[in-house]
Amino acid sequence: EDYKIGRLNRKESYSRSYGNSTTYYLKEYKEENKELVMYSCTASKKDRYKCRNEILREVIASGVDIYIELDHTYFNERDYKKAIIYYSKVIDRDPNNIDAFYYRSLSRWKAGDYKGAIIDSTRVIEINPLKFDKVFFYRGIVKRENRDFKGAIEDFTIYLKTWVTDSKGYFQRGVARESLEDYEGATNDYSKAIDIDPNFGIAYGARGRVREILKSYELAIEDYNKGIEIDP
Repeated sequence: EDYKIGRLNRKESYSRSYGNSTTYYLKEYKEENKELVMYSCTASKKDRYKCRNEILREVIASGVDIYIELDHTYFNERDYKKAIIYYSKVIDRDPNNIDAFYYRSLSRWKAGDYKGAIIDSTRVIEINPLKFDKVFFYRGIVKRENRDFKGAIEDFTIYLKTWVTDSKGYFQRGVARESLEDYEGATNDYSKAIDIDPNFGIAYGARGRVREILKSYELAIEDYNKGIEIDP
């Protein structure tokens, strides 16, 4: 069976399975559509992703231009420093490549470069705020971790206008509000997260902590007990 695993600029990738083995092929073409280079790798179905990544590493090392949607090898393997280098090369070639900015922002966040992550996620929003609908959520997290709590609340609020049933969005906004000592607002957000997901153990613990600060001790104990019951 043939099936696509991505497309390249004047290049093509596909795979074929025979029994328990899968062979991945990646072809590069000249302008006149004549085959120029072929990369291939055969592996068991169990190791098919390792095989595909091996091909992609060869392509990256060769310096050919490939579309960003084909390759997230380093990102998927959590090698965020190499991912940043790769996405930066793509951006150098295409300064409006929204995919590269988006995944570089995530890579920078995971690597602890909060300032860089905010710059990249802001660029994503400038290019097209609708393509990656969770970009406001991720930028909100980075802002919160960078102690820009007001900015984080603004981003989570924008995000929740679309994702109105995302318990994590309300929880994260609650954390930011708690950091600003807006305990009533934090309680409301934690409660909303729990209403959406009654098994959100961390949210019970967070609401219990805020209720304790507000001296609602009985309610705080109830929340702590419920959180422990869900997540011992």
